[in-house]
Formats: sequence, structure tokens, C-alpha cells
Amino acid sequence: MLPRAPVAILVVVLALPGCRRREQWSPPATPEEALSRATATARGGQLKRLFRLLDKNSRWSLMSVHNSHREICKLVRAHYPEARQPGELRRCHPAERARDAEAFFVERAGRHPELVEPLRRFKPPGKRTGSGERVELVGGGRRLAFCRVDGAWWYCGLREAFDELKLKATRDLTTVRENIETFR
Repeated sequence: MLPRAPVAILVVVLALPGCRRREQWSPPATPEEALSRATATARGGQLKRLFRLLDKNSRWSLMSVHNSHREICKLVRAHYPEARQPGELRRCHPAERARDAEAFFVERAGRHPELVEPLRRFKPPGKRTGSGERVELVGGGRRLAFCRVDGAWWYCGLREAFDELKLKATRDLTTVRENIETFR
């Protein structure tokens, strides 16, 4: 049987990690709050946090691109002739390295700064256009779109770009599947 003091100390030491204060996070309640968070994270280079501020459709499109590119890599490695693989793998290699869509976004935004630059360079809004579920905040000659989903506001300025990327990734995956038949 252990003496009481060491047991008590052991219990306290084991409980300490669970007592760490967790970051309190709530979704943005207004487009202006979403803008403030998005610009701060973009300027601070906190791309993981920026991913969390994207609207649901943008994140889902990026998840689809990530999954399609991973599938492309897998199929190319398994079925393409070795001489053709390097060229085909170049476009999907970043998705293969990224463990999830968030990491894929961080990697992609690092290679394509134009995704984040509008947020970094945005000046405080002079006016608000639109109403309802989509609002654009205008400042310094730039427009940034924010959408309301499930009662919260999210940055949806990348939605169209990610939807186009998803469409392209889907077409690329279809092409790779068709090419596999020609290599058999």
C-alpha cells in the first residue's frame, strides 16, 4: 500500500493535463466579426484557423478535391506506366502529403498566396452590400463575401474558386480512370 501523500500528488499530476484551459471558440455572429477574424488570421499566417472560418460549401469542395487528388495518386501509382507517373503525380502530390482537407488548404494557400491576399490587404469596410444569407463587405476597392449558414457567418469568398477546382479534380479523376483502360 502506498502512503497517502505520494498518491495524492500522483492524482494531481495525472489530472493536470485535463485541467488545461481549452480555447473557447464560437462561430462569428455577424459578417463584420467574420471579416475581423478572417483578416486577422490571414495576416497572422494562421491558415488552419482560416480554414475553420470558410463556409461549409467551400470546405466540402476542398475536401472533395483532396479526396479526388488522393485517389488520382493511388490509381496512377497502381496502373500507369512508370514513365508516365511523374508528370501525372505532380498535380496530386500535395493532396497525398496532406493528411486531411485542412492540411491540404494550408499547403495550397502557401503555394497560391492569391487565395489569402484579398484578406491580408483588405481595408476596414466602407459599406455593406447585399442582405439575407450573403453579404459583401467593401473596403479599399476590394469586396469580400460572407455567407450565413446555420445561424453563423462564414467567409465564402473562395467558394466559386473551390467549386471550379472540385469540378476540375472530378474531371481529372474520370480521365485517369479512362486512361487506366488504355494502359491495360
